[in-house]
Parts: sequence; C-alpha cells; structure tokens
Amino acid sequence: MCPWTNGHFGNPRGEALRIGRELALNHVGSNAPTGAAYNKVFGDWLQKNKFDDMDKGERSRLFTILDNLPEVERWRDTLTMTERLKLNHPNAVLRKWQAATKPPKPKKQGTSTAEELALALEEINRLNKEIVRLREHVKELEAARIAPAKLKRLAKPKATAGAL
Repeated sequence: MCPWTNGHFGNPRGEALRIGRELALNHVGSNAPTGAAYNKVFGDWLQKNKFDDMDKGERSRLFTILDNLPEVERWRDTLTMTERLKLNHPNAVLRKWQAATKPPKPKKQGTSTAEELALALEEINRLNKEIVRLREHVKELEAARIAPAKLKRLAKPKATAGAL
C-alpha cells in the first residue's frame, strides 16, 4: 500500500494536504488554487511540512480525488477487496474511477454508415451540378464583357490612305 493513502483517501496525509491548500488560499485571499502568489505560499507550506517529496502530478490527482471523495468512495465500495487493495495510488484510482463513471459516448441517432454514405454522395452530386452551373455563368459573363469591346472595334472607321 501507498504509505500516504493507507488504501483510502480520507486519511491524515490527504487531509493535511487539503488543509495546507486551504491555508494557502486563505493567505493569498483566493478561491482558486492558481497564481504565482498561491504557488509560492503553498510550495513553502509543502516544504515546511515535509510534503514536498510528492510528485506535483500525483498531488494534483490526489486533490481531484479529495474534491470528489464521496463519489470516489461510493465507487470504491462497489469493488472487491482485491480490487480496492490494488487501487491504492491516486493515479490508478483516478484513472479507474473516471473510466468507470464516465458517461458512454452518445450514438448518432437514426443514421447508419450506408445512410451517411448515400447522403454524402447526394451532396457531391449537388455540388458537381453547382460547379457546372457556375462555369456556364462565368462563360456568359466573359462573353458579355468581351462583346461590347468587339463591337466598339468594329464600329471604328478605318483610316484611309488619302485622308491625311
């Protein structure tokens, strides 16, 4: 077992960390454990109370567990004794708890892969028709732009040799 959890998370060391966080928050006048001032005060508290040997990530995961302790303990109560004894580290507990309690991904309603493919092919056909229509429109616009210039050139009288 992990020496600082004793197989559960409502233990003195976990509670001490929670108290240390609260003291640091109160000291800096904050509601959230973020910011340089909080980090400095909490870091000093960890060092003074010899809790600075815990990995920052493990401590973060332990805090997540402590913040959700009633739910985590309810989930742990559904496990066998052997499973509970194996899950004595914050990393393992948090990972397994989140996996067990995460809602399943919602399935798409009413469409199968074949239906999605048919819809995609219809959209491709519609877009291809739109491309053809737009190309024809571009040709019409170019023809309308070129026609007046041709007419203007045709309408200019040609210079005669003796007119100078």
